[in-house]
Amino acid sequence: MGRNKIEGNTRTRKRRHRWSNLHIIVVLSLFICLLIGYKHFSLLRDGYIPLYTVLEKQSFQKISDGQYEKKIGDLSYSLIIDKEKNSVTKAGYQFDISNDIQHLLWMDYLSADKIEEIFNVQVSSNGIFVDVKDIEFSQHEWTEEFPNLIAHAGGTYREKAYNTFYTNSLEALQQNYTLGHRVFEIDFYLTSDGKMAAVHDWDQFGNMDGVAMSSQE
Repeated sequence: MGRNKIEGNTRTRKRRHRWSNLHIIVVLSLFICLLIGYKHFSLLRDGYIPLYTVLEKQSFQKISDGQYEKKIGDLSYSLIIDKEKNSVTKAGYQFDISNDIQHLLWMDYLSADKIEEIFNVQVSSNGIFVDVKDIEFSQHEWTEEFPNLIAHAGGTYREKAYNTFYTNSLEALQQNYTLGHRVFEIDFYLTSDGKMAAVHDWDQFGNMDGVAMSSQE
């Protein structure tokens, strides 16, 4: 009888111990969740937006770790996020984010101002939900917003090196449109077989002898 009573007390103590451990785990889990939630809402309050939310709302598709792509009709452009160098490269144009990024676990947050600069969007948050909208203009509104800004030769396409660039190209149009330009000047000349080509002239470019290249060339 005494042995059975001892064994019963032992089992009771073990059950109480397990419930005590489970209670501690639950309390710690809730505390961690509350701490993460508090940090998340604090970042939103301070004007930092989850980067993955912007990528999702802007229809970017993940290609690989840190590399994304967005398609606009038949066109597409790349987005590269380099956390080690604290930079975002969109369509070949590099933005420094070293003073505009915060981290929370596996999530990255960018300041609303930097997001608007990179993605050419309007960002707002009520402290809980994030809204990302494209900047839209009426038929003539751009004349008020960009009265003196004309992207010459389609705008320059720039890569990481400042001296690596070219103009009058689809890549230049694509890059500068994503950067917010809306008014473009482009040079066109006829090829030797009568096709239109985006080129400044045949004296300085192409064969550089004043002779027009063919459309195949």
